[in-house]
Amino acid sequence: MFHTGDLIIYGGEGVCRVTAVGPAPIAAADPARLYYTLAPVYHKGTVYAPTDGAVPMRPALNREDALALIRAIPTMQPAQAERPDSRQAAAEYNALLKTYETENLLRLIRMIYCKNEKAIAAGKQYSELDKRFLRRACELLHEELAAALGQSLPR
Repeated sequence: MFHTGDLIIYGGEGVCRVTAVGPAPIAAADPARLYYTLAPVYHKGTVYAPTDGAVPMRPALNREDALALIRAIPTMQPAQAERPDSRQAAAEYNALLKTYETENLLRLIRMIYCKNEKAIAAGKQYSELDKRFLRRACELLHEELAAALGQSLPR
């Protein structure tokens, strides 16, 4: 269970700070359940997440873990998924993205980058699918690393 003040990764919402744990102050909430009140660090709004919900939640990286991850980037292998069928590629990209794990985000980014370096060498361009997944994976990864290192994101 997370505590007030903890930085967590809450699914696709990204980095959030837990501001309260208890009943949610909204009418639609189940009064018998506990909720995390979450404040997204790099977005506006408030999220009420059941403590026993299905959305992936995990502690955000701390500074030391973020620096170790950055040092490991050159040795990380990209995920292996070069499917000619865009539906298959989207499913594989989505499976990596939806884990919301930093290592999988990095593997996805490297896979798309390597795939598209080959395409560029052959005179082709990034596909829209690759651009979309690369953008989202980079957003999630950059937010978590920025939070761990105490940095703001450029706007």
